[in-house]
Amino acid sequence: MDQLLMTLADWKPFRAVVVGDFMLDQQLKGIANRLSPDAPVPVLKVTEQSSNPGGAANLCADLVALRGRVTAFGVVGNDAEGEQLRDGLRERGIVTDWIVTDETRPTTVKRNLIGLAQGRHAQKMFRLDFESNEPISTEITDQLLASFDALLEDADIVCIEDYNK
Repeated sequence: MDQLLMTLADWKPFRAVVVGDFMLDQQLKGIANRLSPDAPVPVLKVTEQSSNPGGAANLCADLVALRGRVTAFGVVGNDAEGEQLRDGLRERGIVTDWIVTDETRPTTVKRNLIGLAQGRHAQKMFRLDFESNEPISTEITDQLLASFDALLEDADIVCIEDYNK
């Protein structure tokens, strides 16, 4: 463990470009201690909400934690979730200038419902996915590819994340 800590202390800053599926992970946490009267499903009384970068955006955040200067390269929708994701990346010091907005698709969102049952332990109850599985349009792809070479000039590493989204 000491060797690992020493290695991390000597870690040199680097420049990274992250290409991939940019997502917003949302968590709705609460108490699940009863069933719905209209169906045999748990009722989640939400007490806490949070959002975090997911998919390629999570990788960006991880690289920043390792002292990387990170540029995000991908697509989000023209929606509040896309703005929230961009804001979350910027707050972490990640360059978002190369995240393109696609008017034809939503930002991928993974919404997790997490319940605390009988005061014991939190457990994921359900996940809602908001996404498009359609290929990115030729126009958006061309726009991304036209700028990719310029990004490579300043990058020490390129990370490709693919959740097939």
